[in-house]
Amino acid sequence: MLMFFPKKSVFSQIVADTFVNNVREASAGKINISLYGPDAVPPMEQFEPLKAGVFDLLIHHPIYHSEGVGVAIEATDNDPAKRRESGVWDFVDVHYRETHKVKLIAIAPLGTKSSQYILREPVSKKSPGLKGLRIRCVDAYESMTKSLGGIPINIPANEAYAALAAGTVDGMAFLTTGIIDLKLYEQVKYLTRPVFGRVHFGIYMNLNAYEGKLTPDEQKLIDEQGRNLEISTLKRMDEKAVQELAELKKLGMKETQFGPEDAARLDELWIRNIWEIAEKKAGDKARKFREFAKSKGMTMGSGKREKGSVFILIFQQKFRFPNRKNIDLPGNPVRRHLRLFQISERGVRNAEKNETRNQNTDRISLHRTHSHDLCGTDLCDQLGGHAFRTGIQTVGKYARSEKSPD
Repeated sequence: MLMFFPKKSVFSQIVADTFVNNVREASAGKINISLYGPDAVPPMEQFEPLKAGVFDLLIHHPIYHSEGVGVAIEATDNDPAKRRESGVWDFVDVHYRETHKVKLIAIAPLGTKSSQYILREPVSKKSPGLKGLRIRCVDAYESMTKSLGGIPINIPANEAYAALAAGTVDGMAFLTTGIIDLKLYEQVKYLTRPVFGRVHFGIYMNLNAYEGKLTPDEQKLIDEQGRNLEISTLKRMDEKAVQELAELKKLGMKETQFGPEDAARLDELWIRNIWEIAEKKAGDKARKFREFAKSKGMTMGSGKREKGSVFILIFQQKFRFPNRKNIDLPGNPVRRHLRLFQISERGVRNAEKNETRNQNTDRISLHRTHSHDLCGTDLCDQLGGHAFRTGIQTVGKYARSEKSPD
């Protein structure tokens, strides 16, 4: 099995070694898998040898083999059970089979949320927090980094340490684990918070090898160990992130908080960024996958409702609004620019108690919806409005400006 990270890395220990050992144990030693790292084949070139059958198995990230539908997995709910029960996992598996003659074995999430920026200096509390900073990042972070004011710099991972040391870059988009392996703490001192994103590593198998070298029982065994790996990886990577953070603090690193405006939009930016990449690389196939995932409640716009959050629609002019508790609002659309923001149930109760109103606001309508990414935008779209986001602190300023939303 080929893998794009070194054999001694945390990812090898938690993902590769675990899978290999579990397969060996479950097969009573009949199936033995050998591991080969990036010293055998460079990371950007590893997918072709898998497709050609030079290697039977590969642990990889789809951004490195320019796979749009594979990348789009990271815009979906990363609960392993939900991905399989919803059909999202099977959708990606079928895509890889038909497009690449490759069998998907596992989608191993690297934590509940697994990304951050590591910086030489604290992040700015003023939005955009990365303004003017040169950030080393791969495609998966590029659009998001720009939205946060940063300047994406695409340099090879093995040159990142030297680039930080030389001041060529001011920081990196990086996972919540692996910093110690690369000794990056020697060059950066700050970890941004909150964390964001849903990164995974995929395990892929050459389809001819899967169908030709394995018996039906062995195929079932490999599939089962892939499923088990997804569950164990999520749990163990969350635990490892906590452990590594404590170690990094002992080594002198500190947490630095994004300002409230940026912090509130990190997950939104991540999801938008991933779908942009997916559609750029895979076109209609990615769009089809997005609609499927939305229909299953697995990505933004799913329409699922959860207790605990509401959206407030603030109108500058009086407007008769249907008294509904859901977002299925029939009738004529409202062609307005709607200012949306999300607050807690407690915040709503306080606002009602204090009868808080902006001086230019005549009416507040409360409509329950769920706290999934971008659901407020979809509510606004259903009403025929144009959604845009600012921090709660600035709503008064916007209401009094010439560019005021309605």
